[in-house]
Amino acid sequence: MSYMIELPDRVQSGLRQIGGDLFTDAEVIERLLDRYSRVFESDESSTSASEVRRSQSRDVESARPDINKRAPRQRGIVVKIDGHRIAADTVRDLYEQVLRWLVESDQISRLRGIIPFETQVGVRYLITMGEPTHPNGNPFVVPVEYQGLRMESHKDYKNAFNHLTRFLSKAEIQLEYLG
Repeated sequence: MSYMIELPDRVQSGLRQIGGDLFTDAEVIERLLDRYSRVFESDESSTSASEVRRSQSRDVESARPDINKRAPRQRGIVVKIDGHRIAADTVRDLYEQVLRWLVESDQISRLRGIIPFETQVGVRYLITMGEPTHPNGNPFVVPVEYQGLRMESHKDYKNAFNHLTRFLSKAEIQLEYLG
């Protein structure tokens, strides 16, 4: 059964900001309810309403999406790279958008000195300017190319985000996980 509710404009705007292009307002509300339901599962007979509200307030204020708490099979990712928001459906899509942004914003010039960049010494590269081949001689499994740069996108979102964060941090480029 579904219900219609009226939401103030600021609430509607907040839902759209949280969900972006990936989630409907209803999906955002469901995720928030799932995340914060534990507050109400506590023994309310020993907890006053004001204590519950204070606890909720602290949870909401400190709630930041965490790549380490991401559901293993969850698809899609939203990140912010130096203030530029990227919503991607796959790791390949994420890396394509990041490469395009790095080249078109000329941020890649700050990183050229560390390319190729290894994620495992002597075994795997994240990015190269030459052939899409790892240092151990194996070809990239899922290569992404943009203007002569090649990235290996054969990995899960968590590793993709962590490798990208390590790479970009070398040039003090901020990468933030939004969900």
